[in-house]
Amino acid sequence: MRRYQGIIYTTDSHVAATCQHVGKEIEMDMFIEQSMADFLLRLQKNDCTVAIFDCGPNGGECVNWVKLIRRQRPKIPLIVFCDDVSSSIGAKLYQEGIFYLGLRPIEPAEFLEVLKATVKQTSVF
Repeated sequence: MRRYQGIIYTTDSHVAATCQHVGKEIEMDMFIEQSMADFLLRLQKNDCTVAIFDCGPNGGECVNWVKLIRRQRPKIPLIVFCDDVSSSIGAKLYQEGIFYLGLRPIEPAEFLEVLKATVKQTSVF
């Protein structure tokens, strides 16, 4: 079976632990980055299956970061987690082509299904 890779930007240890735990269930290695510069560098250099961006409480600033990520890797499935998001910010995020927008705290069963869907999508290419 092919090993999949995910790259996560988060400063929240609970988000990181949840992503790693769920990733193990489908044999996906998760690389955690706490610095945006390191996240973008790893994203550029690695052939990963999925990118996960944790906005935390700064949902409004998230749109600009997502635009940068989409410019760098437009075809990679991008999962975004926020503490709270307005419908207008959510719409802007989806306009940027994100794969999934989830609220924190992360629900592991739901996140597992989202990760499985990203694997299916990338297997098609």
